[in-house]
Amino acid sequence: MSKTLIALSLAALVGMTGCPEDDNPYGPAPDIADIPQLPDGPNTTNPWTFETVATGSVGRHIRAATLADDSASFVYFATEGIEGELCTEIGAPDFEPPTKVFWDLYFAWESNGTWQTELAQQILYVGGPAGMDYKVSPAGVPMVTTMIGEPYDEPFKWCGANDTGLLSRTGPGTWTVDTAAQESGDAPSTARGSDFGTVVGVWPGLAFDPSGNPVIVYKDTHGGGGLQTDDWRRADMEMAWAGSPTGGGWNHYQIDENKGAGNFGQLVFDLQGRPIALQHNPTSSPTNNENGLWANRSSDNGTTWERVQINIGENRERPSAIVHPDTGETWIAYYRVADKLPYIARNTDPAQWTDVANGWSIENFGDNRFNEGIHPSIAVGRDGVVGVAYYRCGRSSDATCDPNDDAVVFAWWQDGEWTIEVVDEGDEGRCGMNPALSFKSDGSAFIAYQCSVRIEGTDDFQFEVRAATRERL
Repeated sequence: MSKTLIALSLAALVGMTGCPEDDNPYGPAPDIADIPQLPDGPNTTNPWTFETVATGSVGRHIRAATLADDSASFVYFATEGIEGELCTEIGAPDFEPPTKVFWDLYFAWESNGTWQTELAQQILYVGGPAGMDYKVSPAGVPMVTTMIGEPYDEPFKWCGANDTGLLSRTGPGTWTVDTAAQESGDAPSTARGSDFGTVVGVWPGLAFDPSGNPVIVYKDTHGGGGLQTDDWRRADMEMAWAGSPTGGGWNHYQIDENKGAGNFGQLVFDLQGRPIALQHNPTSSPTNNENGLWANRSSDNGTTWERVQINIGENRERPSAIVHPDTGETWIAYYRVADKLPYIARNTDPAQWTDVANGWSIENFGDNRFNEGIHPSIAVGRDGVVGVAYYRCGRSSDATCDPNDDAVVFAWWQDGEWTIEVVDEGDEGRCGMNPALSFKSDGSAFIAYQCSVRIEGTDDFQFEVRAATRERL
């Protein structure tokens, strides 16, 4: 395993503000020849330590967080489902029921210097997991939002999870399950037909309000797309808020209705207690071109939302957001497909949320020799250091990811300067996928990520999840 350090000053980053178009008005990333590189050789020590946490069909949708005792933790799905019995719940005399397919969700954590894992939940999915999110509550409880639920036969046949769920770890091996949303109509829509259906909870994102209540954003796909493509074109992004602002159980709100919104959902709260929901809309049509990355903010507890389009065009899973605890600025990390580079969008003027040209600073960073920035994970650590972990899949000229040139990369912003560090380049297989970043209280960074490794003595490969911990920045 090797590492490379590259110092990038903000002055060297060619950045402009304005609404991003495919011709990239922000300018190119700096040429690598113009960036001073720190030495890499026998006298250079590697600040990272590595451990293999799990091996096999592991590492889908990794999400990381620091526990209350300051130890690292993360959750992930299996990469393959487990077949069960026939789904007789949706069977009929003239209908042959499909086979149920279950997906394991795992929780991993540090304990006395070693890693432990446990099965948090086994979930019945149609087509496999579509996102999840993991956070530790202000009370120190690990919580995961994902789809839950049982098959049903009416109003149409669905053999899989269909509700928005919240899992809470109440003890070793013990997870309670709460249903945050069950029906499309839980968050009433003004659009005709948008309250139909019961498949809610795709691509959920989790955060906690200033009182510590859990809040979840999710995609409502109505009938799940099984009967009509309108389920995707007219999908809604919605929010379930526990106990607030009206009290009681879960309260539901529309964020972006009837436009296909809600992929890669993320949620944060700013220092004024306003929810900020981040999502990618894949929908593009002559009459409704919403395709792109959107940030939505509410100043009235979810009743109305201010929308701003951060990027036009396709985004990869998954954009990531923080609110800086010192400045109050919203930071969004994302991969721009058109440039094959990571980007940071920073809201420098909260009063001009919807004005990209005047309210936001948008810049690219990274090494333009490579196609990198995929699956970014952003976090803020001690002394206001902002870090981003992401996947480098190969050379910028490559049509596909190349195991010889891929890696997990860590970049951090401190004192007005970006520094980029290659963490793990792997061996024969692809390495660095699905990275998830968190910081500990001493300022040390932690990244969980997926690699493909050769099974010894064979030509076959399998996945493993690695944990990398860096000494304090």
